[in-house]
Amino acid sequence: MSDLSLALTLLGASLSAALAYLPMTVRAPSILRSVFKTVPVALLAVIAWWQGGSWVLVAAFVASAMGDLALSRDGKIAFLTGMISFAVAHLAYLVVFLPFYGGVTVWAFVLVALTGVMAIAMWRNAGELRGPILGYIALICVMGIVAFGVVGVAWVPVAAAFFIVSDAMIAVHMFMWQPRVRGIEVLPPAIWVTYMAAQLLFLVAFVAV
Repeated sequence: MSDLSLALTLLGASLSAALAYLPMTVRAPSILRSVFKTVPVALLAVIAWWQGGSWVLVAAFVASAMGDLALSRDGKIAFLTGMISFAVAHLAYLVVFLPFYGGVTVWAFVLVALTGVMAIAMWRNAGELRGPILGYIALICVMGIVAFGVVGVAWVPVAAAFFIVSDAMIAVHMFMWQPRVRGIEVLPPAIWVTYMAAQLLFLVAFVAV
């Protein structure tokens, strides 16, 4: 099997696990749920490493997978662990993006305005977690500003937008509003789809698959 064939096989396994997890997004925490939430991006890390991606990109995927594992569990400690893991991932993505940064775009100003609105909402709703959450919001804003200014690398701005939307929905779901349709929460599946779209596009942008 060639390197590319193996990478595509692993990519197929990642997508299959991601699809299998989709109906689990509204289920209670379990070992099986944690496995299927963690495996998709963990496999993206393997693909990035196998295809010669930068170690910083691999680290971003590994940190993201660790965050997925933490957020698959309930509790304050699990949430904070997940947030720290994703903060590390965003810092790694920043390092990956910076060599391709071409300057501030109009979308950066839009993002700053939306970040301000979200920060105000979190200040009012996040309680004792507002400090860490506001720090995380500031970090993902910086990541988005740099990503929106990336030139010469396709998909990065779109991927960053998906990531930001996913994180915003997590904040809404956890601290402000949990919309339901026939008793089923509707945000968790949308959070997962936008998150996986972001990670897949980051992989495609920087790794040959």
